[in-house]
Amino acid sequence: MKYVALDLETSKSISADDEPSSNDILMLSMVVDDTEKPEIQVHDLPHFTCLLDQHPIVGNRIALSMNSWILLAVEASKAGLDTYPKKQKFINKLKDLQIPDDTIHRAMFAYDYYPIYDVCRMDEEATKFLKNHFKNEKATLAGKNVGIFDFQFLTPSLQNSFRHGILDVGVLYWDCFLDNSIPSSSKVWERAGLHNNKLVAHNALSDNFLTIQAVREFIKKKGKIQ
Repeated sequence: MKYVALDLETSKSISADDEPSSNDILMLSMVVDDTEKPEIQVHDLPHFTCLLDQHPIVGNRIALSMNSWILLAVEASKAGLDTYPKKQKFINKLKDLQIPDDTIHRAMFAYDYYPIYDVCRMDEEATKFLKNHFKNEKATLAGKNVGIFDFQFLTPSLQNSFRHGILDVGVLYWDCFLDNSIPSSSKVWERAGLHNNKLVAHNALSDNFLTIQAVREFIKKKGKIQ
């Protein structure tokens, strides 16, 4: 089965008083996997990943703090860093502001490797990506809490690109004898044997890789049981 892992980084969470909107997306990533082609390395799978340049940025302090590297990458794109001296000057300015080195590194990596779009362009490019891999069929979504969280932030046209049935990896690793609720992301990764991974947390692309690895490990274990 071909499916697409989806993850977002957003400026806020969903609350009773605040409806989710595509204007809250800071980063969107989709990775396509096929359960019949497990020989393809996760990092070699086709993906669409971009950062969002939002105007204005509205959110809560925790979400914005965790994703500050995305905001800095967007600012870097506006600074015209077309030469090494300009780039180094920008980095030195961030250091003068006592921004942690790890945050600066993540921001500059994102600036170098991820395109930055507005919502309309993101919607257009993401739709092209899905049509390229799924043609005129709707895609199956996979992720952790992807149905109750990430999906809610998508534009209506992107929402319409997916099937109603969603593959939530939390359900795959739920133990009916031990768990009183669906396990958290960290517990899922641990049960899938991914707790020693070195992927960066709170990066939509890296989280998609973890989702796909968890799905693959579940299929392996199910095959051994049978």
